[in-house]
This record gives sequence, structure tokens and C-alpha cells, in this order.
Amino acid sequence: MSSISKEETENQLDRMKEIHSYIKDESKQELDSIITVMGNKFHDENAISDYLAYILNPEINGVGTQPLNNLMNLINYPADLSETDKIEIKREHELTNKRRIDFLITISDETIIAIEHKVFTGEHGDQTWDYEQQINHEFPNSHYEIHYVLLSPHGKTPLNPSFTPIDYFQLVDALKQVTTDVLRDIRKAVLYNEIIRHLEGHFLNDKTLEISKKTELLMDYSGMINDLLQNLEDDYKDIFDFIESYIKNYFNKEWNIKFQHGRHYHQIYKQNWKKNGLDIHFELSLNQSSLIENKLSFLVDIEGKRKDEFNHAYENDLIMSLKDTLNENGIQYRDGAKIKGRRADTFAAKTYHFLDKNTLKDGLKLEQCLQDMIKDFLAFIEPIDEAVKAFNEKQ
Repeated sequence: MSSISKEETENQLDRMKEIHSYIKDESKQELDSIITVMGNKFHDENAISDYLAYILNPEINGVGTQPLNNLMNLINYPADLSETDKIEIKREHELTNKRRIDFLITISDETIIAIEHKVFTGEHGDQTWDYEQQINHEFPNSHYEIHYVLLSPHGKTPLNPSFTPIDYFQLVDALKQVTTDVLRDIRKAVLYNEIIRHLEGHFLNDKTLEISKKTELLMDYSGMINDLLQNLEDDYKDIFDFIESYIKNYFNKEWNIKFQHGRHYHQIYKQNWKKNGLDIHFELSLNQSSLIENKLSFLVDIEGKRKDEFNHAYENDLIMSLKDTLNENGIQYRDGAKIKGRRADTFAAKTYHFLDKNTLKDGLKLEQCLQDMIKDFLAFIEPIDEAVKAFNEKQ
């Protein structure tokens, strides 16, 4: 891929920034609903059914009979229910054979709507056939007009053709046609719209096929972004080599300098710091992200299979001898507990922020910053030498 010119890169970046500023954050937290914040899984069949029973009940839903009217329209049984109609909604209605149907709605001793609700499960055997038989047995030769419904996210086809399939798309559309009076009762209005929000957010948006606007933006400008990342990689190699070269020249030949492209941590140590089960070293945390975040860290790590033995014998002495240095140079250190945000093996650490654009353009300034960083830790060398010598002499 050919490199993009500086002018074109700046133009595309300006355009990308403008678009990005108008895109709302599409965090997954936006899918939270009353159902999920109460500790239920989003697909909890009972929780959704309980909420729907509330929404359909005109005595408590705050919006009256319209949701139930609209549901009846879906089963081709138009109704004009009012407050004078006697409506009863039973959840988990037990049939004579002890099986339970999710909803049994009776209206003015005239109409029964039996609803079985399936989210991610299918029919169990002859379930819909059995439900029809049991309900007809419970209401023999009755004057009720009985309607059967199988409700599911995508309209499962019932084995029993007496059941009308209704999907969440149809249900949500029917619920949306109801006008909620926010000014009259904001709490009821919010509760009513929560079920719509829940079903839309978790079931009606096909997440496997949807990409966010921010992803689209990234895809649209991927050529420019890849070009920038390639330049970052090339520049990082040059900066890495500069830092490695400076550190190798700073320390004399008794020191081992282990830097490697592709690694995040690079070691500086004396040979006798790594013997008899000990592995003590200075460590520089440096990678490509260091340039983007303007952050690198210098550490003292005490590792090895005998580190606990060494720490028990010498850690307190090291801290006491280095107390002034630690405080004056703003170095974090382990004092009976792990340094926050560091590995358990880290004895001392300090984070530096000199990898800014101005410093990286000035080799002399970068050298001075590296020198100041190393000088912060020079006082560690003698106490570590003494502790290592004493530890090794005991072997």
C-alpha cells in the first residue's frame, strides 16, 4: 500500500474527528433494563412474562386497555375493551394434568386468550395440542370464545395449528401504538416503555449483523489508519534502538543489557544478581503503546525460586538504606504489600512521561531524560550488591 501524503492524512483525520464527535457511545450498558438490573438474564422467560402480564393488565399498567386491545388485533379478534370489562390475567395457570400455560386471560366471561411463551426453547412434545385439550376440558361446552397464542422472539411455528404465532416484532409494534401520558404519570410511562426497550435492545437488533457507527468509521478510514500505524511501527523501531544504544553506552561491561523488539519489558542486570536461585534486575517497560500513552516505567524486580528467602532476609534492610532515595525521587516501593498496579515481584518502580512529541524530536533532550531516569535508581546498586553478596556467601 502506498503511503498517504501528510496533507491527505491531516484532511482525513479532521474529517474523522468531526464524524466521531457526533457518534454517541454505544456501550453495552445501554441495553440494561429493569429486567436485567434486577439480576435476571435478558432472556429469562419468567421475568419477561411477568412484565408482560403487568403491561397487559389495565388495572395497574397506567395506560388502560389499549395494550390488550392491540394484542387481540394480532389474533384477528378485534375488541374495544373498556374499564367496565372484567379482565383477569393469570400467570402459570395450572391445568388439570398439572402442566402450566404461561398466560390465561379471561375477559368478561366471554373470551379466553391462552398464551404459551417460548424464548429460546421449543415445544415439549405435544405441548400445544395438550394445552388445547386441557383448556377445552376445563371449560367444556362453554360460551367462551377461546383463542390460543404461541409467543416467541421470531414467531416459532406451533405444532398445533389452533395456536396463532406472534413474534416480538409484532408485539413491540402493537405496544408502541399505545400512547403513554408522561406528564400525567411519568413513572407508569417509564415502566410501560421499559418492556419495549428491553425487547428491542436484546432481541430485535440482530447483534451478529450489526456494527456500530464507530466501527463503520474505522472501516471507512482503515487505509489512513493502517498507514499511520505502519509509521508508528517504523518510528518506534528507531526510538527503541536509540534508547537501547544509550543505555548500553551508559552502563559498563559488567552489566548485561537484554533489549528485544516485540517485548514489553527489557532487563539491565549484573551477572551475580542472577545466581543461586535469584533473579534481580532493573527493568524498563517500553513498547509501541509507550509512545501513544507517553508513558514508560523503570523498575527493580526481585524474582527467582529463592526470592522469598532473599526478601525475608534483606528486603527491610534495602528499604531502610534507600528510604531517602525512594522519597526524594518519587519512587514507589513495596512495603509489606504489592505495589498497586504492579506485579508481585516488583520491589520498586517509577513511571516517566517524557516520550512526548517535542522530546522525541530532540535527541539531546531525550538523552538527558534517559540519564535522569537512570540516576533516580543508581543508589540501588550498592545496597543490592551488598545484599546479594551476603546472600551468596551463605550458600
